[in-house]
Parts: sequence; structure tokens; C-alpha cells
Amino acid sequence: MIELIVVFAISLMVFGVVISYGGIGEEQVKLYTETARVVQSVLQSRSLAITAYLEFGLRICGHGVWIIDEKRFALVRYLRQAGDDSIECVQIGAPNQNINNFDYSSDDAVLTVDTLVPGVTFDLESSDTARQILFRPPDPDIYFYDENGNIFDRARESSFYIVGDQGGRMKITIGQGGQVTYGFVQ
Repeated sequence: MIELIVVFAISLMVFGVVISYGGIGEEQVKLYTETARVVQSVLQSRSLAITAYLEFGLRICGHGVWIIDEKRFALVRYLRQAGDDSIECVQIGAPNQNINNFDYSSDDAVLTVDTLVPGVTFDLESSDTARQILFRPPDPDIYFYDENGNIFDRARESSFYIVGDQGGRMKITIGQGGQVTYGFVQ
């Protein structure tokens, strides 16, 4: 009888460890999956920016990713101001230029809007968090904007964070060369 009770107690402890680890593992899978979706949008916007440069005559100035709120992000096409017929889009990236001045009235300005899965959100409280990332052809040049639409002063890279309900946290960093890195942080 004592052996049966000992086996039962050990089984309960192992079962408890498996259940608690299963929840943590599930969150890690969610974080990695959502991070991959966001990184894919960043890389797609960079690719579209290079492609847009080759499409002469369009009003496209560049492409980027916009963190709309804690749950949603969008792949966006940045357009020249209405009535601006110049080939060069001089407004974008000008010192202290507010990105909210750009023309989003066209139906094709926002290409896709994605929502993070339940249990995963963007952390918008960090001071180094970009809310908009713009790739402007031909290099492409990269510009980072804060929550008010103002360009970060001399930013060489910017990050944003995806957090899980159980405390997991992923950091996605975009560097000036267009390199994207990500990983778990404390």
C-alpha cells in the first residue's frame, strides 16, 4: 500500500511539472510564431520598397510596417503627397518631418492588417519602440518613427517587443542595413 502511495505521489509531481511546462512551451510557440509573422512583414516591406523604385510613374515613396496598437500591425505603402509630381519624395525622412503628414487617403495605402493571436501583444511602453518603420528606395534607406509619428533622432536601429500573457518576451530589432534580429529577452 505504501509503495502504491509513493508511486501515486511521484506521478502527481511529474504530472504537475508536465502541465506547468506545457503552458510555458505553448507560450513560447505562440511568441515564435507571431514574431515570425511580424519579421516576415518587415522583410516583405523592404522587398516591396526596392521593387517600387523600379515602377516608374507611381506615387509610391516606400513601404513599411506600422504597429497600429497592442494587437494589430499593418504592411503599409507610403505615398507622395497629393499633387506632388516629382520623382523624388523629399518629404520622407526630412529632419523633424512628421510622418502623419503623408497621404493615407488612398485605398491602397494600407496593404494588409494582421492581428496577433490571443495571449500575445505588442509592448508599446518601451522608449526604444518604433511604431512605424519605413523603407525608402533605392538603397533602401530606413526611417523609424515614434508613437506620435515623429522620426527618431539619428536612430541607427530600433526595436519592438512582443509579450505573452505568462511573461515571455521577444525583442525584434531592425538595423540600418535592414538586418532583422530577434530573440527572447528578460
